[in-house]
Amino acid sequence: MDLSKRQNKIKLNALISRGHYQAARFACVEYLTNHPQPKGLSKSGANQTLQSYIKNFIYFLDNLDNIKGLYNKGKIQLATTSINIYKKGNSKLSFLNYSNSPVSNCPGAAECLTFCYSLNSIRFPAPFVIWLICTIIEKEAPYILGEALSYEINKPGNKKTIEAQGYIDFRLYNDGDFRDLYILKYWMDYLKEHPTIRAYAYSKSWALFLHAVKMYGVELFPDNFTLNLSSGGRYHNLKDIMKTFKFVRGEFLAVKISQKVAAHKMTKEQRRELMSAARERGIKKAFICPGLCGSCTTRGHACGDNKTFKNYTIITPEH
Repeated sequence: MDLSKRQNKIKLNALISRGHYQAARFACVEYLTNHPQPKGLSKSGANQTLQSYIKNFIYFLDNLDNIKGLYNKGKIQLATTSINIYKKGNSKLSFLNYSNSPVSNCPGAAECLTFCYSLNSIRFPAPFVIWLICTIIEKEAPYILGEALSYEINKPGNKKTIEAQGYIDFRLYNDGDFRDLYILKYWMDYLKEHPTIRAYAYSKSWALFLHAVKMYGVELFPDNFTLNLSSGGRYHNLKDIMKTFKFVRGEFLAVKISQKVAAHKMTKEQRRELMSAARERGIKKAFICPGLCGSCTTRGHACGDNKTFKNYTIITPEH
């Protein structure tokens, strides 16, 4: 299996998501045997190759029985490097955020697979392997996720943010989605115990949320969690039911216009075209996402605001 190819990375994601760790390890070893690391690289360059990350992932698989021992202060220690479970700080998303592997952890995915931005990022070795590891942690040791997030929010900079505004923004699943009822309940229980974390998510796993409401009641979802109904999924028939829940802000809709463009690079003409396309769909309350999280209003970001932007459809171009 050539793991430099997107489709093979997705296949490896699927093996991990199903718990087929030995088969995944075999695929990784096979890749390293058939695709040795290029020669002549600097030490720094060699550490950033796909081969290096795959070797570290094999190390992680070989130490699953001691997964707690690999964790230390928000990081997973591997053979030659360490990875942060949570990320913060890039040009598009300044908030603390968490991801797992896309596609294999997205039970509601459908046409979104044709424009999924995560499938562009999967070409990079670091996020690809980090997503794999986080998928395993969700299945085998989810308590590590809570310990690591508590560590993150207690860092001086984050504590200062909480002291200043009373909360810290957290994007749950920048890539990937809620994969099952077990992990959904884990997150909601954790957020309920940590009210200073203001979490928001985009999800297509609507059937899973309905199942959770039936099993545990709507009170499972704390006030510090806001859900955006992400477009491109398979559960169109559940949308109206989902909108009745207090924790659901509204839809987040990727709209096709004449040219694919990132939201933060749209021209005025493209913004007008996007709004016109939304009106043609019958959307009366639309708000254009500017593409850079946190830059949309002076009061905070719209996707996490379940009061001012309740029942608005936030729109972005397919890109």
